[in-house]
Amino acid sequence: GEKSDSKKVKELLAEAAEYGMSISGPKEIIRPEVPPEFMAPPKAEEPPKEEEPAPKPTERPKGQRSLFDF
Repeated sequence: GEKSDSKKVKELLAEAAEYGMSISGPKEIIRPEVPPEFMAPPKAEEPPKEEEPAPKPTERPKGQRSLFDF
């Protein structure tokens, strides 16, 4: 009983690791409905963070540009 249970837990933890989520219990993985706290903030923050550094590297401050111009 214990061995099969630990196997399931390891599988669930592996799934959680795939999604980069820290999970206290397997219930959150099995349930399709994930609390908005986990889903909304990361998705809302990711696009802006990608857009900020995206602008051409040549437009960066001279101090930083000199490092790349070597």
